[in-house]
Amino acid sequence: MGKMVRKDDDSFSNIELGAGCGNFGEQFHPKCYLTEEDINVGARCGNAGHIHFYCSAYATGCAENRFDTVIMSNPHGYGFNDVSNAERLIEELYRILRTGAIGKIIIVCNDTNRFCSPDRVIKRLNDDLGFVHIRRPIMVENINPAVDYPGFEFRQTNGILPAFPNKRITIDVIK
Repeated sequence: MGKMVRKDDDSFSNIELGAGCGNFGEQFHPKCYLTEEDINVGARCGNAGHIHFYCSAYATGCAENRFDTVIMSNPHGYGFNDVSNAERLIEELYRILRTGAIGKIIIVCNDTNRFCSPDRVIKRLNDDLGFVHIRRPIMVENINPAVDYPGFEFRQTNGILPAFPNKRITIDVIK
């Protein structure tokens, strides 16, 4: 399976969940594990060796207090679409972020993606779940991918069509 590495390599301080066909986390956040739930992603994308290990975003199998940053690039099929999945996701992210520091959840997305639109993320964390371990307000920035992430081609989960993120959500988690 390409460049599989051990999940307990302490030199990796960041993790991208649902990397899909890209290596966004690895390219823009040093020492970043690329993960994916779909073991067939490499065949679909033509780059079978880019994923470090396979896991669900809801149950990574990583140790508690493990990472500084969790990255999600335009997640599809998991995230903040409904309350129960948002709760499962935020519990897992909180569990794997380091204690004693401000961890970061960075979501690069398109504001029309129902799994991660800024309005939906803010509603889930503030209203639906009332998650108390985050610094408010949640930061939402407009982005231009060509400027903010030069040379990176965002692709949809089919591996072919381009994706056009226009927002970056940064959630500071306090443990």
